[in-house]
This record gives sequence, C-alpha cells and structure tokens, in this order.
Amino acid sequence: SAECVSCHRADYDATTDPNHAAAGFPTDCVTCHGDQATTWEGAEFRHDFPIDRGNHSGLLCSDCHFTPNYMEFSCINCHEHERARMDRAHREVGGYVYESQACYSCHPNGRED
Repeated sequence: SAECVSCHRADYDATTDPNHAAAGFPTDCVTCHGDQATTWEGAEFRHDFPIDRGNHSGLLCSDCHFTPNYMEFSCINCHEHERARMDRAHREVGGYVYESQACYSCHPNGRED
C-alpha cells in the first residue's frame, strides 16, 4: 500500500516525541514527514502562526500546548498581555474575550494589526 501506516502502525503507536496516538495525529504520515521521507527523523509541522522563527524558535510543542492532543494552547501564559490593559485596548471590539483562542482568531499572524 502507498499508505505508510499500513506497514508502520507500530512506529506510529510507539512514538512519544510527541505521542502521536495520544495527540490524535492523523495516520497520513506525509503531512509532517513528507512524501520523500527516508527516515522518521526530521519531521516538521508548519504552523500558520509564525511560531517556528524569531523569539519562538526552539520552543517545544508543550511550551504552548498544554493538553495531550495539542489542540489547546496559551499565549497569555508567557506574553505580558496584562488583562486590564488588553480589556481597555479592546473596549470597542465586539465579542472580545481575554483568552488565547480568541486572540489567535483575530491575530493569526501574531501581529497587533
């Protein structure tokens, strides 16, 4: 089969960095490992958010994602976005909520504008 997992299910299930099964990662290996992969090393997940360069380069997934499936994340645990100041700055923004998912929905590129 052309599907990697048909032969490599044991590799997928045994992976702990990060734990693919616990995180619910897809079994479509080429998504992260590429279609020309000759080894499992060097897989790369590209965020739409610029988390892999600048001050954020070198972070572990678990530095921002705090659930086993990596679906939830926090920006405000590290960044100095004081709630009172953010509440004032967003006074006229409809639906504003001081919460990382909400921040990301309006600032998907990590920029203020």
